[in-house]
Amino acid sequence: MDKVLRLHLLNKISAEDCCTTLHLAVEAGVSQAKRYALGPGSSSGHYSRKLTKALALGDSRELYEFEYPGHSKHELSRTVHKAVCIPFHEQLQPQSGPGGW
Repeated sequence: MDKVLRLHLLNKISAEDCCTTLHLAVEAGVSQAKRYALGPGSSSGHYSRKLTKALALGDSRELYEFEYPGHSKHELSRTVHKAVCIPFHEQLQPQSGPGGW
């Protein structure tokens, strides 16, 4: 499940492919994938909205892509891995409403 979501966040697969793959995972018994799953046949915009909501990617938050060193089982030397995240300080932004947080 994590690999499929990572592929989507790195723009390797579409939101439709991600949601339908995770829908099949739910049918196979992976309950953690339920919040990201959407069956085949929906309109294309529904898949993107489903993932945006499930991943808590609001309009004001931007994903940052970064590279970090590591190893790959297919390479003898070190390799560069890519990842995406929302920086922690942006996740802690005060929300509107009573109390501010």
